[in-house]
Amino acid sequence: MEKQIKEHFSNEVLNKAISLYDIQIVACKEIRSNNNFIYEINDDKESFILRITHQKQKTKELLIAEHDLINYYNVRHIKTCLPIVSKEGEIVNTVNLHGGYYSILYEKINGVQYSMTAWNRKLFFKWGELVGRTHKIAEDYDPNGLIHRRLDWHYDFLAPEKYLPKSKEEVFRKIIEFKKRIEKYNSNQEQLQLIHNDINPSNFIEDDNELTLFDFDDCHFDYLLSDIANAMLYVLDIPILYASRNLPMSRIELGKLFFDSFFSGYYKHTSNKLDVSFLNLLILRRIANLYVDFYRSYDIEKFIKIHPLVFTAFENAILNEEAIIDDSIL
Repeated sequence: MEKQIKEHFSNEVLNKAISLYDIQIVACKEIRSNNNFIYEINDDKESFILRITHQKQKTKELLIAEHDLINYYNVRHIKTCLPIVSKEGEIVNTVNLHGGYYSILYEKINGVQYSMTAWNRKLFFKWGELVGRTHKIAEDYDPNGLIHRRLDWHYDFLAPEKYLPKSKEEVFRKIIEFKKRIEKYNSNQEQLQLIHNDINPSNFIEDDNELTLFDFDDCHFDYLLSDIANAMLYVLDIPILYASRNLPMSRIELGKLFFDSFFSGYYKHTSNKLDVSFLNLLILRRIANLYVDFYRSYDIEKFIKIHPLVFTAFENAILNEEAIIDDSIL
C-alpha cells in the first residue's frame, strides 16, 4: 500500500465503513494494513472481518469480479469466507472520504492457522489438495464479462520505474529481464488461468479437518505454476533468511518433504502437467514484487534499519538470480 494512503487513513473512515452495516459493534481491533486495512469487529453475538480498500488500490469492478470468484469456489465446495451485504444490499460499498474507499464485510470463520513449527507432511498434502482443487474447478470458470487482472498486473501495479531510486538501476534491469523471460512462456496457454496467487497458511484456516480459503486480493490470470512458486517461497524463503529461523530441518530436507507431499495432494485433484523448469524464475518474480513493495509501502530508510538482513537478502537474490529451489528437489 502506498505510504500516502496509510498516512491519510483515519478513524473517521473506519467508523463510516462500520456504519454501513446493520451490526452493533462492541469491539474492534486492527489485524493488518498492507494492501488493505483489515479489522476484526464484534457485536454481542458474532465476529466479522472488515476490509477497507482505497480506490487507488483497486477499482470497484475488480472487487466485484474478485467476489464472483469467491462465490464460484464456494458453490463448488471450496470453503471461503463469504461477504455480508450492507444496509443498502451491497457487497462492495463506497466510503466517500479522503479520496474514496471501498468496504467489504465478511463472516469470520473460526479455526486453526498453522505456524512454521507445525509444518508437516499432512499439512503440505492438504495444502497441495487445496491448490489442485482451485486449479481444477477454475478450468470451467466463466468471467461473464467481469474484469479480472491480467498476467502483467505484477509489473503494472508495482511500477518499479516509479518506486525504485536511480541508485537501484541494476535491480530494475533485472526485473525487466525476468519479465521478458517469463513472457516467452506465454504460448503455453493451457497453463494460464484465473488463480488465487497467495494460497499459504496465513490465508487459510482449518476447522473440523476442512480448509477455509480467504484473502483473494491477488487473484488474477496467470500461470498455474505461480500459485506453487509463491507457496514454495513461503516455505523455503531465501536461504540466508531461512537460516535465521533456526528451524530443526534443513532447507533441502524441508524442500523435498514439501515438494513430494504438496504434489501428492495436488495431483489427487488435477491431471495438469506443470512445467517446473521455470519455477525458480516465477519465484524470482515474486521476490522482485516484494522488493519493490518495500519502497512503495514503507519509509525505506527505516525499513532497512529495522530489517537489514531482509532487505539485503531480497536485493542479492534478484541481482544474483538466486535459485530458491535446489536442483536436487526439482
